[in-house]
Amino acid sequence: LHIRRFTSRIAPVFHLTEQDIGRSLRDFAPNLERPGLMDEIERVLHGADPLSEEVQDAEGNAYFLRVLAYRPPARRDGEEDNEVEGEGAIEGIVLTTTEITPLVRAQADIARLIAIVESSSDSIIGKAMDGTITSWNRGAEELYGYTAEEAVGKSIKMLFPPGLEHEFESFMSRLREGKRVDRVETMRQTKDGRQVEVEVTVSPILTGGGQIIGASSIARDVSPLKKAQREAEARQQRIRLLLDSTAEAIYGIDTAGICTFANPSCARMLGFDSPDELVGRNMHELMHHTRPDGTPYPNDECRIYKAFRQGGDIHVDDEVLWRADGTSFEAEYWSHTIRDGEDIAGAVVTFLDITTRRQAEREMRAEAERRERFLAMLSHELRNPLAAVLNAVHLMNVAPRSDEVATERARRIVERQCRHMSRLLDDLLDVTRIARGKVELRAEGLDLREAARHAIEAAMPQFESAGVSLQQSMPATPIPVIGDPARLQQVFVNLLSNAARYSPRGTAVNLSMRTDGQHAEVRVADEGEGIDEQLLAHVFDLFVQGDRDLDRTKGGLGVGLTLAKDLVERHGGTIAARSDGRGRGSTFTVRLPIARADESERAAAQPDTGAAAPAGLHIVLVEDQHDSREALRRLLEIQGHRVFEADNGRSGAETIEAMRPDVAFVDIGLPELDGYEVARRIRSDPSLSGTYLVALSGYGTAEDIARAHSAGFDRHVTKPADPGCLDEVLASIA
Repeated sequence: LHIRRFTSRIAPVFHLTEQDIGRSLRDFAPNLERPGLMDEIERVLHGADPLSEEVQDAEGNAYFLRVLAYRPPARRDGEEDNEVEGEGAIEGIVLTTTEITPLVRAQADIARLIAIVESSSDSIIGKAMDGTITSWNRGAEELYGYTAEEAVGKSIKMLFPPGLEHEFESFMSRLREGKRVDRVETMRQTKDGRQVEVEVTVSPILTGGGQIIGASSIARDVSPLKKAQREAEARQQRIRLLLDSTAEAIYGIDTAGICTFANPSCARMLGFDSPDELVGRNMHELMHHTRPDGTPYPNDECRIYKAFRQGGDIHVDDEVLWRADGTSFEAEYWSHTIRDGEDIAGAVVTFLDITTRRQAEREMRAEAERRERFLAMLSHELRNPLAAVLNAVHLMNVAPRSDEVATERARRIVERQCRHMSRLLDDLLDVTRIARGKVELRAEGLDLREAARHAIEAAMPQFESAGVSLQQSMPATPIPVIGDPARLQQVFVNLLSNAARYSPRGTAVNLSMRTDGQHAEVRVADEGEGIDEQLLAHVFDLFVQGDRDLDRTKGGLGVGLTLAKDLVERHGGTIAARSDGRGRGSTFTVRLPIARADESERAAAQPDTGAAAPAGLHIVLVEDQHDSREALRRLLEIQGHRVFEADNGRSGAETIEAMRPDVAFVDIGLPELDGYEVARRIRSDPSLSGTYLVALSGYGTAEDIARAHSAGFDRHVTKPADPGCLDEVLASIA
């Protein structure tokens, strides 16, 4: 194994130089990863098969190693110049190394590519230019359902759903031009007929010379992604619809306070045409720059910023927001922090215009305050006449029987104060009835002058007591109107009473009447305290009064003008108040439509209802309140009637059944049996049909009256019963 010659390419492998010719090959350690190489060379030298292997050197370079036995050419006998190669004895070896590193690396790259293709979840398909499938990876099998054996050799068109065959020609046309088809979203059909959404990229396959010999198609199943996108879009659309349709204003800001989104309600409340006008603007500077008291509201003091910078939420209802036109409104808002993971990204703010609500709350508070003042006034107004009544009763008890003057004075006090309390209660009941729409006007043709004269007559005692004179100016001819005489008289009494109450002693009140052909005008003017400008706008509101001293010497409940206004309007008229201010008097003007000629002809004197009550009736009085029962009994007995008493419903019914009276006065609120039950029991007995049943009740609404009639009563009388009303009832029986 002595080296005879070597080439320059093999020298580095065995570390050979020219001086090494003649040396034994065993003296050298080749730079090959082949530990038993010398033994293998020895075996070939001794007749073993040639060695052909791929080997690597220490640097990783690849070589194709061949070890062949060297046989010198054999000579034929007698022919020295004719040699026959390979037929002699083995005299040595020929060792060659061919570097194949690029080839090995290319093979490795191809192997890796094949592994990548096979392991890819994407579908990777190779095809010829006519569409014949030449390769089919595992991703294609999973996506389309065909195995490689089923697909290779078939046309790629089998994957195109009906109606999309044109895509094949379009793709192939681009490929023939050397162009790619990049990330086209389309549909493909699987083996079982399903259609899937895919994203396709098709690239030409080129030879080294640039010739197109086929195409590779990569398809990715994007059905789950598309489904998620559609669901996200649907959610976003629902959110957008919610934001667009909600009445609440909503906007979002980043950490710098810049608007990132806003809904239409937000733009509308702030006076902008579109939410786009808000996006990108600093919301604090735009709508939150000034406090309710008009002082500047610095950005760093804004509670919205303070809250989300600290990672919290807030609710505020005591600030104002500002519109684009410079006006403000009372607002209630909520701010909620927006987080991006652990980081604060901004805030979403919801706000409402609560101007109407705040106004309603203020009105409710004012109404509650008026109600509380009214209750205090009512207590005062009832205690004063009650105190006078008690003092008068005490006077009658201590005065000598012979002192008729003292007794008469006390009696008048009791009568006057009782009528005053009755009027207070009537006004309250009338206001309640009007508010509920339960007042019925008994309209008839009348001369408005007569209603005014009756009112003057009723109010004169108050004028005399106040030391105020009443002057009147009325036309000489009748003023025909259609109305309820009692209600119109009530209107004028209220106006006159107020004028007398608020006029200083020694002054005068003027009542004047005139017509303009279409309307009658009644004016009550005084020289009294007058009305403040602020109060003038609310003077007809319920329970409204001017400032009062603690002694409340003027009295009143603040319901008279409310009642007057409602009654006038129900007659188709108007009432107005005018005053030049405190201490300058006031004027109230009532305007009512004049009756037409055909209506005025019906104006006539009303039949006299003041007939005297007949004497000698048998009457049963059922009343559980002892003093009321005794007073009414004595009144009836003085008129010559025979009266039988009962203090509860059961004994009352039994008394009526036993005595069979002409009339029975029955209180509604009785123990054991109420008045309605008594009436039903009496009406169930035909033999008592001649008994006239009168209900006595502190409740006088239309429902109360209707319920009494439904139970069987013939008449309903509201307490306290006026003696004149009782006389009318008894007279109607006769």
